[in-house]
Amino acid sequence: MGRLIDRRLQDAIAARDADDPRRRFLEEELLFPLRQRIVDLQQQLAVSQQGVLALEVIICNNRELMRGVDRAINVTVSALTVAVTVAMAMAMANQRLVLDRVEALNTTTSQMIGGPCASKAWTSRSGPPARCSTCRCSRRLSAR
Repeated sequence: MGRLIDRRLQDAIAARDADDPRRRFLEEELLFPLRQRIVDLQQQLAVSQQGVLALEVIICNNRELMRGVDRAINVTVSALTVAVTVAMAMAMANQRLVLDRVEALNTTTSQMIGGPCASKAWTSRSGPPARCSTCRCSRRLSAR
């Protein structure tokens, strides 16, 4: 629109003589401010376009950031799951190790107290002497 008015003003100026006061009025009071306004509007348009482009870049960066955070969360959750599983397995292994050592201690204590056989599988066949069904050692039932 501004360019169309500019063209018409140029045509009107070209039709006038160089000494005509209307020509000078058209050039100084109408054409010059019009061209300044056109430049101002073009600059505003350029700034607005740059703003839109900058916002689009920010939006794309934010989307990428969200994807990155989601990936980081997934990896962190997986790592924590593995860490918890390993910790639980180690705790279970440690518990089993402690139980095995307590059992070995109980067996050793039983052997020290009761003789060579720590088994509790005693059978009495014909009266007071009894034999261990595991190692066949001979012990009295009261020695249990």
